[in-house]
Amino acid sequence: MSVLLQVNFVPSEKQKKQTPAEKAEAAKFIAGQPGLQWKVWIHNESSQIVGGIYLFEDLKSAKVWGDDLLRKRLTDAGSTDISIQYFDIHEEASLITRAPIAKTLKAA
Repeated sequence: MSVLLQVNFVPSEKQKKQTPAEKAEAAKFIAGQPGLQWKVWIHNESSQIVGGIYLFEDLKSAKVWGDDLLRKRLTDAGSTDISIQYFDIHEEASLITRAPIAKTLKAA
């Protein structure tokens, strides 16, 4: 079953100054993570919180990225207030409301 991973954090000053090329490299690295279906990058300018919403094919893949890799990468980069949460998806209702999971679930 597909799993949503929600990550929020306050970026370090170095992270705030990432160039577009550095962001593109990070995106390419993330895109290669096993089990990742997609990621939406999020940013709240007023609170300075950034993060992402990820769809993984299963909880195991999501936890390998969220718990094993991402938390360490964010901590090592100086991020603070790191929140990593996993959610099951109510698939029937999500499909009715045109969630972007529709194509992924139909293919499975």
